[in-house]
Amino acid sequence: MQYVRDLGHWCPVTRLYVDETSGQHYAVTVLDFYTATGTEVFLSDDRGIAIDVDGDPENGLTPILRLPDGTSFEQALSALEEHLLASAST
Repeated sequence: MQYVRDLGHWCPVTRLYVDETSGQHYAVTVLDFYTATGTEVFLSDDRGIAIDVDGDPENGLTPILRLPDGTSFEQALSALEEHLLASAST
């Protein structure tokens, strides 16, 4: 995964990454202030616009991964790569 840029239109802290092999983009949000907790990884387009992974607007924006409190960007990317590898092998 390669870092593309910070996404100022997301809060609190979201970074856009691209998988150099597939060209797919991912937005990684670290929620670690006030009452928000954890880290979430969303499917995204190249502009940093989230794509609902389950396609069901009735249940809100669904991330690819929800990770525990204290998960860093680097740990989230590692977990995403493991998830993608596991998904590709099934």
